[in-house]
Amino acid sequence: MDPILKKIMIEVLGTFFLVFVILTTGNFLTIGAALALAVFIGAGAYNPAVVTAQLLRKQITSVVAISMIVAELLGGCLAFFAVRYT
Repeated sequence: MDPILKKIMIEVLGTFFLVFVILTTGNFLTIGAALALAVFIGAGAYNPAVVTAQLLRKQITSVVAISMIVAELLGGCLAFFAVRYT
């Protein structure tokens, strides 16, 4: 699998998982545990600010940064719709 595609998939799924937990529980301990689990399993950024910092430090290219930010927005929107319409 292409490494960029893998990063994008990790961002979508990790952000979905994190936002889903935030919206369904609202418990700060559960949210922290979900974030720790997501970072441990996927090692994604899950935050556009982190992606922007990586871009500014030249750790990723602008194409990868834009792709990751779009993936994070997609994951968050999917989690919202999953909570809202289920």
